[in-house]
Amino acid sequence: MSNDLEKLKKIGIEEIHKRTYIAHRHIESLLEGDFSKFDKVQALGFVKIIEREFDVDLNELRNDIKSRFSEGADEVKSRKVLEKKEKLSANKKPTFPFIAAVLIVLLAASVFLFYQNDVSDSVESKKTEEEILLQKSEEISDKKEFSEKSLQEMISQEKKEIEKNTEKLSSKDNFEKNDTLLPAAESEKILKKETAEEKKRRFYAIEPKQKVWVGIIYLDNFKKKQLTTKEPVELNASRDQLIVTGHGMIRVLGDSNITDIKSKDKKYFLIQKGILKEIDKEEFKSFNRGRNW
Repeated sequence: MSNDLEKLKKIGIEEIHKRTYIAHRHIESLLEGDFSKFDKVQALGFVKIIEREFDVDLNELRNDIKSRFSEGADEVKSRKVLEKKEKLSANKKPTFPFIAAVLIVLLAASVFLFYQNDVSDSVESKKTEEEILLQKSEEISDKKEFSEKSLQEMISQEKKEIEKNTEKLSSKDNFEKNDTLLPAAESEKILKKETAEEKKRRFYAIEPKQKVWVGIIYLDNFKKKQLTTKEPVELNASRDQLIVTGHGMIRVLGDSNITDIKSKDKKYFLIQKGILKEIDKEEFKSFNRGRNW
């Protein structure tokens, strides 16, 4: 036995398989000199692949293969192989029924998967539609409640004050137009001179220059109100609240001033202890328990 063959045995069947992709059983048969499991051409082909991958000389093994597969022996083996194939062909049952059965099973599985996916999509679509409808119904309910009930209550409570301030709005001498809201310090000085009842009647309103969404969050119970309007929105100063507008193209009306705002960005306001002031988004979130809305 050559040294190269011994070298291959030390390398091992698994490593030879990884580099040559020859089946483990064939490698084992070649290393042990058992050529009964393949023909002459196949055996010599395997030997050539191994020699190329591992740079070894397997000439002795090659000669053994040639001797084993003499011309007569090769013919006998070929004849036996042919007879075996013919026998298998004669005993082989028709495969059509089996193929047909497989096709039927595959078809049924495809129909089932399609139906399942269709049902899943339908359920998901229905769920999405229901969520959208629920959301819209809640929005409509909020708008209706705000516009019909709450607004009527505010108008009823502040009717006299609104009429009074409407007269003020008609007179330019009673208003001072400026670009900022009344400073909180000045507002507090004014409020110190007011009675509790007068504080409740303080008048604020948001007058949109174009259609705008307005959201209100009352800080005593965090109940939300919202509406989309082109009309002025009166604010009930008797309750602490947060106000957010969809854009800044608005005018803020107060007891003693008018503030024109021109901005495409959202605007945030706070009414606290009867005082209205503009705040930024982060202050709004801090008052609203960390939420944007």
